Amino acid sequence: MDDWRCLPMRVELLLRYAIAFLLNVSLIVALNAGGQEESASTADRSTTAKPLSGKIAFVALTDNFWQIWVLSLSDGDAHQITRTPVDKHTPSWNNSGDKIIYRTNEGMLERASTTNGQIEDLAPSLGFLVDPKLSPSGKRMVFSRFQPDPPDNTDLFVYSFETHGLIQLTSDPVLEYEPAWSPDETKIAFIAGRGRKGRHLKIMDANGKSVRTLQDSPADEMLPSWSPDGQWIVFASSLSDDYEIWRVQPDGQQLQQLTHSPGLDTAPCFAPDGSRIAFASNRDGRLRIWCMKPDGTDCQPLSSETIAARDPAWWQPIAPEHKSSKSAPPAEPNVPEPKIRENK
Repeated sequence: MDDWRCLPMRVELLLRYAIAFLLNVSLIVALNAGGQEESASTADRSTTAKPLSGKIAFVALTDNFWQIWVLSLSDGDAHQITRTPVDKHTPSWNNSGDKIIYRTNEGMLERASTTNGQIEDLAPSLGFLVDPKLSPSGKRMVFSRFQPDPPDNTDLFVYSFETHGLIQLTSDPVLEYEPAWSPDETKIAFIAGRGRKGRHLKIMDANGKSVRTLQDSPADEMLPSWSPDGQWIVFASSLSDDYEIWRVQPDGQQLQQLTHSPGLDTAPCFAPDGSRIAFASNRDGRLRIWCMKPDGTDCQPLSSETIAARDPAWWQPIAPEHKSSKSAPPAEPNVPEPKIRENK
C-alpha cells in the first residue's frame, strides 16, 4: 500500500490525542535514559484507597517514541517493554499475562514478551491495520483497515488465528474503527463517522449484521470498552464540551457521565474482575493513567506524573466466578512461524 494513501487515515485517527497534547504541552520534557525507568516506576501509592491487583500495559513517551510499558499494581513499579524506534499503540494482553499485542505506527501487528522483551511480527499479510483487538477467547482479532475505494475510508475486519481467514464486517463510506468485543464475542462496539462532532458509538453483531447507533448526538465519541459482565459500554465523549468518560447499556439506555474533570479523560478499560476502570487523563496537567470505580467514584492516579502515558490495558489472573460463562477459554493466538525481531 502506498504510504500517501495512509496519511488521511493517520491524521484522522491521531486527532483523538491532539487535544491531549494541546492541553498538556508542558508535560513533554526530555528525560535521560538513566532516569526514565526510575521516573516511570514512581506511582502515587499514597492515594490508593483499596489494593489493586494485576498489571496495566500502556504506552509512554520515551526518547521521542511511544513505547510499551507495564505497571505492576502490587508494588507500583513500572518497566519498559519495547525499545524499537517506532511508535506503538493500543496494547492488549494474552491470557497468561506474559505477552502484549499492539500495532506500530506503520500499521503492523507485533507481539512483545514481558519477560525477555522479544518481539514477533504477527500476520504481516494483513497489511496496514489500526486498532487491533483480540477476542476474549484469543482465537480472533477485529481491526480497522484503510480502504482505497472510496478514498479516506476504513472498514472493520475479523481475522481468525485458527483458520487464518479474513472476513470484512463493514463497508460504509465513512471511517469505522476502534472496535471492542463483547465478553461473549457475540457483539462488537465501534466508532463510525468522519471529522470532529461526527463520530458516534455503534454496535453490531460479530458477523457485521444488525448495526445500530447507540448515541446520535452532536458530540464526538471514541474508544469504547465493555464491562466484563457485558452490561455496560464505557467510552469517551465530548457531550459535556470537554472529553469525559461515559457509560451506556448495550441497548442504548442508562447513559451516565462518570468523570467531571477539566481537560481530557479518555481510553477507558475495565479491570477483568470489573472492580475498576483504568483511563488516560490530564486532569492534573499531565497525561497519565488513572483508575476509578465503575460508578466514577474513587479516582486515583496510577502512573507517574513525570512521563506521558495513554492506552491502558488491564490484566489480572481472573478467578472462575469472574469469567463469562458464554466465553470460550482464552487461548494463545495461533500464528504460523512469527518473525522474531531485535528489540532495540
